[in-house]
Amino acid sequence: EDSIIFRYPSLIREYKDFMHYLETVGGQMDDIISKKDIFIRYASSEIPIFFHFLIPELAAFKLYIWGRTVWDFDYLGSKPFDFDLIETTVIEKAQRVGAAYMRTNSIDLWNLHIVDNTISQIEYYFDSGAFREEEVVLTLCDKTIELLDLMERMAAMGEKMETPQSPTGSGASFGLYHNEIIFTNNTLLITSERGHDIYTAFGNPNFLKSTDERLGTYTEKWFDKVIRKSNPISTSSERNRARFFNALRNKVKKARKKFEILSA
Repeated sequence: EDSIIFRYPSLIREYKDFMHYLETVGGQMDDIISKKDIFIRYASSEIPIFFHFLIPELAAFKLYIWGRTVWDFDYLGSKPFDFDLIETTVIEKAQRVGAAYMRTNSIDLWNLHIVDNTISQIEYYFDSGAFREEEVVLTLCDKTIELLDLMERMAAMGEKMETPQSPTGSGASFGLYHNEIIFTNNTLLITSERGHDIYTAFGNPNFLKSTDERLGTYTEKWFDKVIRKSNPISTSSERNRARFFNALRNKVKKARKKFEILSA
């Protein structure tokens, strides 16, 4: 009775290149969007990749990391990272995948550690000399701050934006909550007229998926319980929102200052 069936596409599918991965995720997003009355609950220990995909430089960096460390792409070898290393067509596909997520209604549950992984990744590649130019590391910090500014605007509106340049929101709601007590794996719950779909990271960015209704109901109750005990930081919660995003920006600025000194 306590057994759950999961699908793990990466068990039988070996990604050959970046586009292969993006087409897989894009296919999942197309399937999600095709459903009626969809609503997403997303608990994440880091900035969800769909947001990173909105900023080309960050999309390129994240894909580079996964290509070298998770998928072990031979053609990357020991090539140092530069923004030109990832093809334009790949970045454009990543942006389309990110924009698709921005057309879904969601409630997101974050904490003050969501930028820590990105900062640690930048620091690791800086220390190992894996950036083609020292200026790249400073640009990545600046683009991370740009992304935080964008997410803060979305939270203030209570609505997602498909691109950083969008003059208006996408029409999809964005409820954001801060909880510093509950830590969890990256978990995404989708409810629709078809029932529940549960995604959870396993060997990030690879994922497990289940459509088990018992698990879906349990996960929905878990989200609702945690959200009731969390601080809202979207729409009218201006004070909570300012504190939250200022704290995140200060983390990135502190790291940037260190990189700037070490690069001098």
